[in-house]
Parts: sequence; structure tokens; C-alpha cells
Amino acid sequence: MRCGRARWRIENETFNTLKNQGYEMGHNYGHGHQNLCSNLGLLMLLAFLLDQLSGYRIKAFNERKRLRRAIEFYE
Repeated sequence: MRCGRARWRIENETFNTLKNQGYEMGHNYGHGHQNLCSNLGLLMLLAFLLDQLSGYRIKAFNERKRLRRAIEFYE
């Protein structure tokens, strides 16, 4: 039950971000051209993935820097 609710929460937050926070996923970019809408949708998902990965990388880098400072302080 907890696993299902966690997955549901993750999916809802992802789709909310894609639709309302700068990615404009709800807009139809196809306008009648074959496969254009699908390709732009995939590119938006790729951009979102790269944005998420860079955010995690920055958090990891800052955490490592904080730990390094703490170790140097206690040495």
C-alpha cells in the first residue's frame, strides 16, 4: 500500500511539474505535423530528466563539500 501511494505521489508531482512549472507540457505543439508532438514531448521529458539529474548532482556536490569542511574542522 505504501509503495503504491509513494509511486502515485511521484507520478503526480512529476506531471504537475511538467505541466505547470515551466515545461508547458499541457500545450499541444503538434499543430497537424506528423510526429512533431511526440518528438517535442520526448524532448521535454529528456530536458526534465537532465534537470532532475543536475539537481541531484548539485545536492551531492554540496553535501560532499560540507562533509569535507567538517572533516577539516575536526582534524
